Amino acid sequence: MACSAVLGFELFNGQIVTMDELGTIASSITIDNDQIIALGVTTPDHDDTSCRRRIDLQGRTVIPGLIDSHVHFVRAGSAPGHDVRLAETASSITELQELIRAAALSAPDGQAITIIGGISQQQFVENRFPTLQELDAAANNRVVYAQQGFAGPAFTNSAGKQFFTEKGVGVAEDGSIEAGKSTAAAFMALKSEQTHEDRKRGLQRLQKYANSLGLTTVADQAGVPFPGAGFFAPSKDYKAMLDLWRDKKLTVRIRAQRLTYDSDDQAGAVEAFLANAWPGFGDEYLKVTAMGEHIVSFPRDGQVNSAYASKVRQIAMQGWSHEQHSTSFMENRQHIDAIESVHADHPITELRWSLTHVFEIGHNGDLSAVNRLKLMGMGLRLQNHGYRVRTDTFPLGRTLGGANAGPLYRTLYDSGIRLGAGTDGTLLGPMNPWHSIYYMLSGMDSSGKLVNEGQTLTRMEALSLYTRGNAWFTFDERKLGSLEVGKSADLVVLDGDYLTVPLPEIKSLRSILTMVGGKVVYTSPDESI
Repeated sequence: MACSAVLGFELFNGQIVTMDELGTIASSITIDNDQIIALGVTTPDHDDTSCRRRIDLQGRTVIPGLIDSHVHFVRAGSAPGHDVRLAETASSITELQELIRAAALSAPDGQAITIIGGISQQQFVENRFPTLQELDAAANNRVVYAQQGFAGPAFTNSAGKQFFTEKGVGVAEDGSIEAGKSTAAAFMALKSEQTHEDRKRGLQRLQKYANSLGLTTVADQAGVPFPGAGFFAPSKDYKAMLDLWRDKKLTVRIRAQRLTYDSDDQAGAVEAFLANAWPGFGDEYLKVTAMGEHIVSFPRDGQVNSAYASKVRQIAMQGWSHEQHSTSFMENRQHIDAIESVHADHPITELRWSLTHVFEIGHNGDLSAVNRLKLMGMGLRLQNHGYRVRTDTFPLGRTLGGANAGPLYRTLYDSGIRLGAGTDGTLLGPMNPWHSIYYMLSGMDSSGKLVNEGQTLTRMEALSLYTRGNAWFTFDERKLGSLEVGKSADLVVLDGDYLTVPLPEIKSLRSILTMVGGKVVYTSPDESI
């Protein structure tokens, strides 16, 4: 029987790290349509009538598709300009110039070349940002704009200086733009030039970048309603995602979370959303899974907004999952107090609630907060902020003491609480999962300085957080997070052996081939398979 279409795949002669509970490593995997139907330790017998494409892995390593449990993915895809996301991994000004030069050649005419967050001067061997003249040399006739973090500082080239000056944004002679209001104004000036088609192109390019790294699923955290690079307008910035979803062009599974910013306990955005939405609504490519990471405004003077307990009670009553931005140990305690009072009346044990950004939890061996969370069935989502943004008083004006920038991976892993890993990309640090995994394994920041001493994980432990661990938070563990019979065929063929490559080389790992739901969504232009 002749096959009119490929209906499946047989990948054989490889090292398939399944990430199942037994730690099975297979040599072959068979896929029909979107599902894994067999795993083996020998080359599978080939059925000429199966309409499957056979791929000889030639000993390469295969892992489950990576999942980021906390990333501002749609916001980054909707950012203005032609984003140079690879800049987040550049190690020198010369390398950065080459990336900008390549982007200038491929971007649509007239579009600015942008780097919105994910960068820090410590990543460059020069330990500085590029000058106006260096940006001119990379893309003289294009506006080039690069911004550190949420609020700057930012820097631009001569064409950008002219553009921003005409928009009323103050730019210094050297092309620098002050952090704060000036940077926010520059970002919004670029945003004002953006079209719906720009947003669609941006999100498609970000998907391709994610797939090239092996990312196949993201828990999306949207953005904030106030000025700056974190700004997100749901009425506009979700439309590109929805168009791509309707056209079946999503190549990254998006688990959308609803972020709200109510300032008091009166009826507001939380109530409006709860009245018009249902947990888990959507399909396998786009699904609404939780509320958070914010429900109410940021803590004021170290105190959790009094509206928080009122709002989360309603969230629990409606059966929603919830993730809460909770940085310091003091905030952790206050949030846990509020959640415990809700849990007593409306148990959340099965709802996959979590705290995120918990830099200090578990410090000095104090696991009291962790144990309180475990009793409610909650988990922790951990990010790699110390890899890129640590200072002597990190995090956020506090210090853990010693060499620990946090999070305390080892302490928390050994506690037995549910854990997931992510990046909080793309503003504070790189979205690249391999840089995050490197930090989890080494405790070193992007300059090579040890900043999280004694808190490292093994390679299998770190990978488990990025796969099986993260799937739990979005209710996906029955289909995603490991390569097992009956699960969805989300997998990545790597260009190196994750289990054995020297530690620094983990940062450079890439995908040769990425599948989502049994469909090939990425193949490397540099290697054939």
